[in-house]
Amino acid sequence: MKKLGMLLALGGLMGGAQAQTGGNQTGTQFVDIGQDVIVHVQNVCAFVGGGVIDSNFDQNSSELHPDAIEFNYKATASSGAGQRIFNIRCTAGTDVRLTGGAGGMSYGFGEGANQNDGYRLNKVGSSTSQPLLVNITETFNRTASDGSNTSPDRYTLNTRVQAPAGQWGVSKGDYSTVLIYRFAYDE
Repeated sequence: MKKLGMLLALGGLMGGAQAQTGGNQTGTQFVDIGQDVIVHVQNVCAFVGGGVIDSNFDQNSSELHPDAIEFNYKATASSGAGQRIFNIRCTAGTDVRLTGGAGGMSYGFGEGANQNDGYRLNKVGSSTSQPLLVNITETFNRTASDGSNTSPDRYTLNTRVQAPAGQWGVSKGDYSTVLIYRFAYDE
């Protein structure tokens, strides 16, 4: 009798379990399915209002050839001019590097200024003329993202060229150089 009681009790428990999971339940039936979504954000830099800086960038783009820094000089007074060389936006936190320019400056993530006094500009078409000495100031600035999802890090480079007064030994003509800047980042 004792065995029969235990079997009935066990059967009652199992029957209860079957009633909870099976049977004729009515109403909405559902199952929750989880789908992972993974987005791999890559660093990217682009000229403001222009092209993305990557291996497909058009090397003839006007963004790579800004207008010349151009001014007239007379030995009686210092004169100069300057302009923004580039305005670039990047994914927040992108590690950028800027090298080149007057005197081979090199800046990592962040900003800096380079003053190069006595930079020599040679007369166009003459290798024997006295060079025109100029002071070149390059200022690299970073404005960090404000933390919102539409706010990039912004980088600007401004260059100013100043010819000091008193260079009486420089003959009339055009004097020039090309300053090459390399802006680099890792995707």
